[in-house]
Amino acid sequence: MSAIGEGARGFTLIEMLVILAITGLIASLTFPAVERGFVRQAFEGAAAQLDGAVRGARADAMRTGRPVAVVLPADLPAGITIAAPERALIFYPDGSSSGAALVLNAGARRRVLVVSVDTGLVRTER
Repeated sequence: MSAIGEGARGFTLIEMLVILAITGLIASLTFPAVERGFVRQAFEGAAAQLDGAVRGARADAMRTGRPVAVVLPADLPAGITIAAPERALIFYPDGSSSGAALVLNAGARRRVLVVSVDTGLVRTER
């Protein structure tokens, strides 16, 4: 008959605490990086949404032959804002526009969409 503990396999309490400490350290280093990735992705998504709304309004004006006002996205993620001129951005059937600079802000991130008066073309500045 063998004594208790002879040939027994397993981890000691100290070994388990070391593993948990290492796991906690790795998690504390990776979670902020993952969160920054989510914030960046939300900003890029909002920028694409704004760009699509502006370009879509221009296309609609040219397709329908009627002036079209841009409707800014209302469902932006928290912390992201759009600064737009007080007057509406309007596209005309010939492709021209009333012109504007739309500024998308999210903390340190910023994207500016400049709409040409003559051509209605959109230029993005970072």
